[in-house]
Amino acid sequence: MSSKKNYQYFKDSELLSPNSMAYVEQVYEDAIDGVQGLGISQELVPYLTVATKHRQLCDQLRGMSHRPQSTQTSVSVDFIDAYRTKGHLSVDLGLFTDNRVASPIAMPSGTFSAMFAGKEITQDAQAWQQTLQQTYCQDIGYEFMHLIEEEQSWFANMIEQGVEISQEAYLKAYADLIRAEGLERHLGIQFVGQKRFSLEGCEAFIPALEQVINTQVSLGYDDMVIGMAHRGRLNTLVNVLGVSVAQLMAEFEGSQRMGNTSGDVKYHLGHSIDRSDQGRDYHIALAYNPSHLEAINAVVMGNVRARIDRGSTKATGIIVHGDASIAGQGVVMEGLTMSQVPAYHIGGVVHFVINNQIGFTTNPSDARSTQYCTDIAKMISAPVMHVNAGDIPAVIRAAKIAALYKDRFKKDVFIDIIGHRKYGHNEADEPRATQPLMYQAIAKRSVVSKDYGEFLRSLGIEQSQLDEIQNDVQTLIKQGERLIPCSGEAVSTRHKDWQALSQSAWDAAYQIPIDHAGLTALAKTMTDIPKDIQLQRQVGMLMTQRQKMAQSEEPLNWGMAELMAYQVLLNAGHSVRLVGQDAIRGTFSHRQASVFDQDSGERYSLLKPSKQGVFENYNSVLSEYAALGFEYGYAETSPNTLVVFEAQFGDFINGAQIIIDQFISSGYQKWQRHCGVVLLLPHGYEGQGPEHSSARMERFLQLCAEENMQVCVPTTPKQIYHLLLRQIFRSSRTPLVICSPKSLLRHPLAVSEMASLDTSGFESVIADGLASASKMVLCSGKIYYDLYQYQNDQNINDVSLVRMEQLHPFPEKALSAVLKPLKSLKQVIWCQEEPKNQGAWTYIRDWLEQSLPKGVTLTVVARRAAAASAVGYLSQHKVEQEQLLKEVFQGDK
Repeated sequence: MSSKKNYQYFKDSELLSPNSMAYVEQVYEDAIDGVQGLGISQELVPYLTVATKHRQLCDQLRGMSHRPQSTQTSVSVDFIDAYRTKGHLSVDLGLFTDNRVASPIAMPSGTFSAMFAGKEITQDAQAWQQTLQQTYCQDIGYEFMHLIEEEQSWFANMIEQGVEISQEAYLKAYADLIRAEGLERHLGIQFVGQKRFSLEGCEAFIPALEQVINTQVSLGYDDMVIGMAHRGRLNTLVNVLGVSVAQLMAEFEGSQRMGNTSGDVKYHLGHSIDRSDQGRDYHIALAYNPSHLEAINAVVMGNVRARIDRGSTKATGIIVHGDASIAGQGVVMEGLTMSQVPAYHIGGVVHFVINNQIGFTTNPSDARSTQYCTDIAKMISAPVMHVNAGDIPAVIRAAKIAALYKDRFKKDVFIDIIGHRKYGHNEADEPRATQPLMYQAIAKRSVVSKDYGEFLRSLGIEQSQLDEIQNDVQTLIKQGERLIPCSGEAVSTRHKDWQALSQSAWDAAYQIPIDHAGLTALAKTMTDIPKDIQLQRQVGMLMTQRQKMAQSEEPLNWGMAELMAYQVLLNAGHSVRLVGQDAIRGTFSHRQASVFDQDSGERYSLLKPSKQGVFENYNSVLSEYAALGFEYGYAETSPNTLVVFEAQFGDFINGAQIIIDQFISSGYQKWQRHCGVVLLLPHGYEGQGPEHSSARMERFLQLCAEENMQVCVPTTPKQIYHLLLRQIFRSSRTPLVICSPKSLLRHPLAVSEMASLDTSGFESVIADGLASASKMVLCSGKIYYDLYQYQNDQNINDVSLVRMEQLHPFPEKALSAVLKPLKSLKQVIWCQEEPKNQGAWTYIRDWLEQSLPKGVTLTVVARRAAAASAVGYLSQHKVEQEQLLKEVFQGDK
């Protein structure tokens, strides 16, 4: 490929990101060298007159300061940068076990000048040492020298010039702290020994969180989403989300009634509220989450991305970690990997670590191999600030710097608040059994508000002001009131979108706003590709075939019908978000939602946006856990968008089992959170082995109850078309799990006529209409076509084949309508490709026994029960498949 093609490809693709700058620099240097054929735009030519290459500049600057240069020497710069790099190792962070090693920093002799705090300073080495120690070794441990140069410069100037905190802000932080301490004390007295996962020992988190929120509000953010685990959650609900003390106590007393839902424990609950600060209104939400630590991270990211894409607010996210979980849970790494990827970018996240220096009963040395629990942040070159939870002024400064950095560079930033845990993992636990020395040290620590009060008095604040704050807080707590002012509850755009939906029954009627003429015109527009786009040979053949489909000269295949469904939604004003590891072309090359010019690399989307509807189609990171969590969070927030996650193979979805178990299957039952996310999971037994055959539908079906989600196995293009449209045009939202096909994508029988898209919609049961049959074979998925072919080859005409296209909610009415005409029916066989202990059998057996008429026997034909989902050899697969078919039609002969 020529240089011009390379340049154009990167210029027009999503690959032109901060991580691709090395390529951009290479193009720039090639242009300086006079390399021809780069395709540089004329408006960029004036910038190519600089003779010095970037690499040469880097060589010259190496060892020099990143600030404007003066008379400083490389020795002086090394001395200053040593403190910037290593100063955090000397900060007193209140560590119970401090294994950090701060190597000595060699001090130059004499007097020298250097740029510091944005200006040139001249002083002797002794004075320089004192200045640097006060700046970098005092109260906040800064790690920022691994950042790129611009960010290093910004951070150094922010630290050295000092971030301004007003006396009013310091006083507000005192009120935040008093509320945090007062609530914990009150709950400890009222509910002795009950689990609440107290914040005591890290109360500084509340004023720090408030400082981040207030700073972000001043920067124009008006929509914030917080994700956190159980530690400090109740305190956050009251002191940040505006839940009243009385409401919280009702949760302790168990006086809430959940109706037909399960509900959840109080320290998993979320809330949303409208607040006002500095004359600006803003919305803030705390996401509901399970006990699975860090699982909420990607959900929050997806939630924020949906708000950003909606465009009506300026949204941002805040994620709170524990010290053991941030180092131990792999989903943290997945989320960080996603942070700068186009499909998931949300402009950075402010991360807090509530660092208790212990995980349940596990010491840090047993919990990680790194010096700090936050060292994973360096993977994406994110800055980290370590601060002692007992030093409130330092915590406040760190919080403000973090919020400013995140806004300036649109990247993640971490605040590691190092404190302790006053009790055990929960209040009923006795920690001294395993950490006696730690808890002896904890018992000697003073109350944080006392030390902070002394600091405030040193600023000239009267004790009477502090006493008034304390008295006011205590009064509100005793009265069960809200401790913070709030302007309203849950009036976000997201909430209004959900209010507009009625949550109708799964089989409620719905209208598709397009007729046959409109469909034909839509199909022709989709296949009208500019002639100057050079298509790859096979793609060109596919596009020619689709043009014939649009003219009704050929029946529709799966890929065409799927894309038509998306375009119908777009034309109706609904956005579509389709993300997966190969979601642009499809794992099996069936979709080709975009085509790529073979000369320039330019991407051309076949689907056209409308005024309200946007098509977002991304190839995802190689993740299931965080990637699915992100799409769940997006769909939960944007009910009018069709959100589709596609697995490369359905087998790999078990990498996201926590999201499936804790959010998708039970989110409504626990938290009354509806979500319409769609999972496309390629499934089918075709001899590809144990890891490329099964979407593990049995695991989804095991979780099915109370119409919590839909599990469908469509077998025709018409069915996938209507199934996708039903998900949006019906006035209800529940997760939809689709066991999508592989070989059926190109099967000559798995086609649909254009006219069939005008018919009644998705059919949950499809029968062959053979009313005289005494034997019926029920099945789902690809096995139908094998049964059909065998039946025709053997000229068998007394067996009715019926496809169950929807497994849950079980379509009782539709199946009853199929059974009613079969007056001679004596036997029903459930046939499946999967082993007997897998697939749909164990789920569907009870439903069928309830549905079949009296006197009709029910049996199953399946592969023998097996530990693996499939055999590894194609030859053995074919033998097993042939045995299945023979047993269905001939019995055990």
